[in-house]
Amino acid sequence: MPQLDFVIIFPQIFWLCVCFALFYFILTFILLPNFLKALKIRRFILEKNLQNFESIINLNNKSEGKKANLLNKNLLRLSSNFLNLSRKLSHLSLNSQIIDIKIAKAILNLFLYCDHNILNNILFYPKNLNFKPKSR
Repeated sequence: MPQLDFVIIFPQIFWLCVCFALFYFILTFILLPNFLKALKIRRFILEKNLQNFESIINLNNKSEGKKANLLNKNLLRLSSNFLNLSRKLSHLSLNSQIIDIKIAKAILNLFLYCDHNILNNILFYPKNLNFKPKSR
């Protein structure tokens, strides 16, 4: 049988070992380290991005907390001002229900029929501060 001849088998085994060793060397010492390096770099980038994201979230939460505290303080101050105003107005003999109805109708009409440009052109001058409107 010619395929089992020693003259033919030994060169094939030799070249098989050489090719296997060459591919093993290329994979082990060239391709695999580059692949592992790319995986480590990706993991490092993901961890850094996650840390940056968490720090941004923490800063955002702190600023939102500060804004919420400031808003709560201002709302409490505003509610106390309204309570003081209602106490002062309760001593007067005003029919506040009629005034409230008129204000509610005015606000409803304002929201239904006015646009942003009209609202910007309406000037309000309180009488107690003695503002004089500017002539246009």
